[in-house]
Amino acid sequence: MGQHDTNKLKSFEARHTIASVLAPVDVPPDQIGSVRASQLDSIDRLGVILVITNLLNAAVVLVLFSTATKTGLIGLWGSILCMGCALLFLRSIEGQNKPKRSVRSNVARLKYTLISLFFGMLWAALPILVLPGGDMIKAAPKIMPERMIPTAI
Repeated sequence: MGQHDTNKLKSFEARHTIASVLAPVDVPPDQIGSVRASQLDSIDRLGVILVITNLLNAAVVLVLFSTATKTGLIGLWGSILCMGCALLFLRSIEGQNKPKRSVRSNVARLKYTLISLFFGMLWAALPILVLPGGDMIKAAPKIMPERMIPTAI
């Protein structure tokens, strides 16, 4: 292997490693707005997929824990999740009909952050609602097998 081949290999490794993917990219200040706009437009296009995955996961959870002691709270959780998904669905359909924007404001970024926070808090609240007494480590092995075996069959 010659010197030229070794340099080529090092160059390839430098471009195709996890560190190179995670390394910050210098974006000129005049193009930051268009990059953000592209990122937010991508999230708009994925809105329907996010809604479908949230609803499917929620359906599995509601079926698995339909006999839980706190059925009312889990039903309320599911209802809130469905309403949030409906709003996200309407927003994503509305966003798909709009032309792509070259620049998006910080308000748009804040809206997407709040949407993510809303769904994150909903999914984080689920273990608190489902597991009795809040002792997740002791309760999970007892609850999960009895709920999963009937649904698997």
